[in-house]
Amino acid sequence: MNTACITPRFNLLRLDETQVWAEEVVHRAKQVFGIYVFDQNRRVHCCEFTPSYECLFVGSAIGNTDLDDDVAERLDAEIREGDLGTEPVKYIHCQEIDALPRIGDQDLKVGVSDLDIEDEEEALEYVRQRVL
Repeated sequence: MNTACITPRFNLLRLDETQVWAEEVVHRAKQVFGIYVFDQNRRVHCCEFTPSYECLFVGSAIGNTDLDDDVAERLDAEIREGDLGTEPVKYIHCQEIDALPRIGDQDLKVGVSDLDIEDEEEALEYVRQRVL
């Protein structure tokens, strides 16, 4: 019996989620990105034929890098508080994610970055420490 296993390969997904944030947050942040981690080798079917990736929410990041330290710190606290209301898992069709551009994990734009990590917890910790 062949029990070949597909090795996980975790990726970072950066989506523009500015439209779901309050206007006063957007005014200071300029742009708010939802940061997710997903296994590109695992596809799920959510009551439909079209496969999706199971995207694990890590947190939100702002696009404005020109803020004073105290303003940035207050905004970050507001963003973290807002993140508490975000669903921990989001299912997105594979074709939508596969069509996104490849980016570096520090790029402040929408896209996907291969983390070259096989362990889910390691991938989540990497993103928490180095991306957020």
